[in-house]
Amino acid sequence: MTAASIGYTAPSEPRGVSSYLQNALAASVDPDCRTFEVNLEEYEGLSRKMRKSVSKNAFKVFDKCRLLVLRNAVPPEVVLKLQTNFTQYLKLLSNTSNEETVAHTCRTTWGESFCLHSIGDDRWEVLLSNEWTPKAFLHPVVQIILRRALGEDYSVHSIGAAVSEPKTPEGHWHMDQSPIFGDNSYANHGFGGHDIPSTAITLIAPLADMTPEFGPTEFCIGSSYLAGVNLKPESLEDITQPE
Repeated sequence: MTAASIGYTAPSEPRGVSSYLQNALAASVDPDCRTFEVNLEEYEGLSRKMRKSVSKNAFKVFDKCRLLVLRNAVPPEVVLKLQTNFTQYLKLLSNTSNEETVAHTCRTTWGESFCLHSIGDDRWEVLLSNEWTPKAFLHPVVQIILRRALGEDYSVHSIGAAVSEPKTPEGHWHMDQSPIFGDNSYANHGFGGHDIPSTAITLIAPLADMTPEFGPTEFCIGSSYLAGVNLKPESLEDITQPE
């Protein structure tokens, strides 16, 4: 796939690696990127003008930070129901003695399971069917952000859940998916980071309280500015902190 095939034009002059790092450092200390969040609990009761303002500000932060916290996008009672249903579903998947369980229908042509996948350290990825689509997708603010970032004809790639067993050790820093033009797009094509428009968004709806006891997920704010740059030690010599 080329840049032109998705309607994207690369910068006429390649940017220096230092500019990507400066942007990443700036985002890491930007108050919006660190503390901004939107509480949607009373969204429906707002005036049309206020709802528009909320959506506009939310997208503005997401666009520059590539991370946005939305509170109460899903009603608590819906989360509790999802949690109960998901627990029952996991029990069904783990019942290997029952040949009629869904665990035995989730097989590829080569016999691999695509419903339950181990990612090591007692962690599992569970693929879910479309009826599990989180109601967070349906919230107007979420829809506005998705359409502005991805276009009107975006589609859902997959729906799943990450499960960690009790006393699972800490995970490691990683990217869920490599940049669309590869990890070396800067070296190969002269661009990377936010020069490339958004092509995918991950929506996370926790089914348990995010506390230190349950091991919350951490995000490295500003790291998306370095997508495709694949830094080398010598690239760091002329970097200074943003003012």
